[in-house]
Amino acid sequence: MKVKILTEKELRQAVGVNLEAVSAIEAGFSALAENRAAMPPIMHIEVPEHQGDVDIKAAYVQGLDHMAVKVGAFLITKRSVCPTVRP
Repeated sequence: MKVKILTEKELRQAVGVNLEAVSAIEAGFSALAENRAAMPPIMHIEVPEHQGDVDIKAAYVQGLDHMAVKVGAFLITKRSVCPTVRP
């Protein structure tokens, strides 16, 4: 695989900046710094019989109606269950 190096100008043209998303990210980091957010360490599970692993991440910010949980799995021998491909 050939790696393409972009200039800052090319990168800015290729990737837009969503100011609403940037504002939400800033608010999240502020809540974390002010101890108004809970973000436990990543739970990592090795799955050697399928040559893979699972990561579970979660976060909660006080005052919000929702919380976030992300599960990422990579299992080489179970592509039908987990089709993620890593280089």
